[in-house]
Amino acid sequence: MHFLCLHGTGTSSKILEMQTAAFRYELGDGHTYDFVEGTFSESLAPEFKAFIPTETVGFSYFDLDPTRASLQPVQDFEAFLAAEGPYDGVIAFSQGIILASTLILQNMQEQKPSPFKCAIFFSPRLGPMDYREFQKSGTVNEIRADQHAGVMTVPTALIWGSEDPDRPKAVEMQKLFSEGALFTYMHSGGHTVPGVGSHLDLMRSVNVARRAIELAAGDGN
Repeated sequence: MHFLCLHGTGTSSKILEMQTAAFRYELGDGHTYDFVEGTFSESLAPEFKAFIPTETVGFSYFDLDPTRASLQPVQDFEAFLAAEGPYDGVIAFSQGIILASTLILQNMQEQKPSPFKCAIFFSPRLGPMDYREFQKSGTVNEIRADQHAGVMTVPTALIWGSEDPDRPKAVEMQKLFSEGALFTYMHSGGHTVPGVGSHLDLMRSVNVARRAIELAAGDGN
């Protein structure tokens, strides 16, 4: 499968490549990956400063200034997919999940085909934004999962850490998915992608991702 890869706030495509290197290696099967960088410059996330001292700037897909909150990046993302796609799947970490899941949910609400056959989500910090509300009022708010239960039918692997301060969001996001579409794993780490430091967590993460990929392939989409 051909995957689009979306990073988190204050990181970069280069960092996401590093974060997912072990995961992608173990996933195997000749998959290909494109890494797309956010267009808004942000301070480098503190947890990466010790590991990548040469990097001083990270990026974001959204303008983090609340006075300029907009879902225009979702429209830009859709245009990017039309121009550069198609992609079979999406791999998203943290803020990247907001971008991918908002577009997937918007398409579901409009009864349009999903832009991706499957999704692999690591460490959600927020769920999808309410694109319909944004179109009506211009306000940007996260959707309420209990009001959209079961709407997400795209085969998805949702992976998060037991030490992640945002772990309640992963639990809440599970409500969005229809029965049989979601495969989950909670690893022993924090707000991160499991790597070579925890081989068991890495392999179990790979296993749930493979289940989502196999389901998507079996659907013939």
